[in-house]
Amino acid sequence: LKALLKTDKRFLFSIIHKFNFDENITDLSSLANLSTIDVDTNDTQTYTLVVGDGDTDNSLFTIDNHRLKINSSPDYESKSSYNIRLKTTDAGGLSFQKALTIPVADINDKPSAINLSNDSINEGEITFSANLSTVDEDLSAGDSHTYSFVLGDGQNDNSQFGIYTPWDGSIVLYGS
Repeated sequence: LKALLKTDKRFLFSIIHKFNFDENITDLSSLANLSTIDVDTNDTQTYTLVVGDGDTDNSLFTIDNHRLKINSSPDYESKSSYNIRLKTTDAGGLSFQKALTIPVADINDKPSAINLSNDSINEGEITFSANLSTVDEDLSAGDSHTYSFVLGDGQNDNSQFGIYTPWDGSIVLYGS
C-alpha cells in the first residue's frame, strides 16, 4: 500500500493500493507496509484509520509502526472484502485520507466432518450401506472429495467395509 504525494501550488495526495490477503491468516497478521512518497525527501509520515465514508471495518484493523494489521483471522466465506478509511499525515501537518476496499483471497478450506446417512447396523443384518457426504464450507467452490480407510482409532473393522460410487454419483459405504 502506497500513498503518493504530489504538489501543484496546493497540496494533493493520491493513495494507490493493489493488494489482497488470504483468508485464515493468523490474528494480527501484517497486510501491508504503509509508505508515502513526499516531495520533502526527509519528511516523516504517520498513518491512522479515521472516521468517514468507507470506514465500516476500521475497528477490525490496527496500524502498528507503519504496518497495517488485521486484528482477527479473516474468513472469506463470511466476509470477502473489508472497507477502511486511511489517513496519512506528514511532519508539517499536511494530510490526506481515502477510503479503501481490501479484498480477501479465498483459499481451499479443509473439510470439517464426514457424515453417514445411516451409522448403525441392526443385530442380525447381513449387509449394511450408507451414503457418505462431507461437511466443507467451500464445497460450492467446486471441491470434490475422495474417501479411503485410514489407520488409527477404529481401524480394526476397516476390512469389513468398502466404498463405491454407483451410477447416480453418490458415494456409498457398504459392508457385510
